[in-house]
Amino acid sequence: MIFGPSRSNASYLRAPSFFCFLLFLGCSKDSGSNGESNRPPGGFSLIQVQDRAEQVSLLPELSWTNSTDPDGDTVTYQLLLQEGTADPTAVIERGITATQYTIANPLKFNTPYSWKVIAEDGKGGKFNSAVFSFTTRANAAPTSFNLLEVVDQSSGVSLRPELSWEAASDPDGDVVSYTVL
Repeated sequence: MIFGPSRSNASYLRAPSFFCFLLFLGCSKDSGSNGESNRPPGGFSLIQVQDRAEQVSLLPELSWTNSTDPDGDTVTYQLLLQEGTADPTAVIERGITATQYTIANPLKFNTPYSWKVIAEDGKGGKFNSAVFSFTTRANAAPTSFNLLEVVDQSSGVSLRPELSWEAASDPDGDVVSYTVL
């Protein structure tokens, strides 16, 4: 009597090992079609608004250099912006395909903000830019104007005079109101 696997049984016993090996290859993390791991997009730089800039518009255009992906994947960008100078966590927009973005809703006057951009390849690869901060401009006062009626140092003025003045304009486009003292 022969003990141990026969020749035909020996190949049967090797089959599970072979299938485990194939399963291991097929399940490797972040594998591309060629079996290589996914690599994140390459580095890039923030351009505008420059770090520590002051007197920045309330509707700034933010821009950065292009990031390329070493695997040839399409790169999109995520813009983060928030009040303060800490690393921002508030996502303003996702899936940006350009390397610029204009803020749509006015920021607050004379307020510090921080911003950064994250390049993403759609396969989990990400690259974070540096964090830049800036301060928006202060609110501008309305333009000067002249009083028209009642003329200064007039005599015989009614107890209920009609007062008039030129209209002032506001450089920020704000509505101008008047207080008569």
